[in-house]
Amino acid sequence: MPQTNLVGTDGKGFPQLMHFFDITRMMVAAQALGISQACLDAAVKYSKERHAFGNPIGSYQATMTKLTEMAVKTEALRNLVYKAAWLVDTGKPDFTLSAMAKYLGGQTAVFCANAAIEIHGGYGYMEEYSVQKWYRDAKILEIYEGTKEAEVMAIGRVLQSK
Repeated sequence: MPQTNLVGTDGKGFPQLMHFFDITRMMVAAQALGISQACLDAAVKYSKERHAFGNPIGSYQATMTKLTEMAVKTEALRNLVYKAAWLVDTGKPDFTLSAMAKYLGGQTAVFCANAAIEIHGGYGYMEEYSVQKWYRDAKILEIYEGTKEAEVMAIGRVLQSK
């Protein structure tokens, strides 16, 4: 391959790739936050519209519990993502915090998408409702830009070095 096609420094491809992930993990976490919030919004709306036994399904404790857990997890993720993004914006990126945001982001998005599908019941699988797509979008967040297990290793190494 011609030297003009070289991107970065010869022999340093893997470390350069890992640094790329340090930056993009926070962006993936932001994507997870968007999916989590969309699932929560859709589930709240549907729980007000859908009635069972004469009442909106959102008035039942089982639905309230799912919505509450979605809201708490989404808000926790929001704060982690915003802090990681703020640190990048201020020129003091914390790559461990970005890995934490990515790790929590994938888990939160999958949790919220799954709960939204459950609240929608059988309609959650139908193309007319976006929650079925958001579940697939959420699941990939646990895989690309570093799997959950890779994030555990990145965070764990830092914790072990303190």
